[in-house]
Amino acid sequence: MPSSLKKLRNKLISERAIDEGYRFTEDWIFSSPSLAAAVVMGRNANGRTEWKTQEGQTLKSVETGHL
Repeated sequence: MPSSLKKLRNKLISERAIDEGYRFTEDWIFSSPSLAAAVVMGRNANGRTEWKTQEGQTLKSVETGHL
């Protein structure tokens, strides 16, 4: 994991915005869905395909209306 992601992840953990299971405990605004996914997953990630609704729909499908 790049050091910049580690630093951000550690900040969010210390501020208790992310729990020990890397789940958000509060709303947090990121500059992109990919940055949010990368922080949680610990690797580069495409947030538009990684983030899914409870029904399994990707963020990309929700954004484009292809539900």
